[in-house]
Amino acid sequence: MAAWSPMTTRVSEDWQPEDLDALLAMAMTAVQESKRCHDANAPHAALLMLAVSFEAALLGLIVAHVPDHETEKHPKHPWAVAPSHLHLADLTKVAVEMGWLTESARTKVDAVLIPARTMVAHPGAYVRGLRQVPELDLGDPVGYVDVLGIVEESCAALAAALPSL
Repeated sequence: MAAWSPMTTRVSEDWQPEDLDALLAMAMTAVQESKRCHDANAPHAALLMLAVSFEAALLGLIVAHVPDHETEKHPKHPWAVAPSHLHLADLTKVAVEMGWLTESARTKVDAVLIPARTMVAHPGAYVRGLRQVPELDLGDPVGYVDVLGIVEESCAALAAALPSL
């Protein structure tokens, strides 16, 4: 049997309850792993795992609670694309439009979390970011606490939206 390859096999978008459970588990373990990375003085890994945690929680909420018929109403809207193919900025846009996140929370995610994730995940973006904003220190523990606060605040808003869904 040939090995699975993401280049040759498309992942099904037919989400099952166990898939949503896996996303929730990923959200929880990623934030725990982020804290362990931070404690172990691995700041880039810590920031990346915070973004993974938030994206997993947000994706799970969208998959579970955005009705399929919404894509028919909004064919050019980000959620007309399969949710797992959306970028984090598009996922936050959907969350704002659904009333789960405030525009203020989205601004923080867009201005801090997404650029930090991009820089630590992409070497070219990291070098460009250091050149353009030399005072930016992704290894600064205060910066980690700030990003953690953004993720916790945003996840609390998502959790608060759950009873109304």
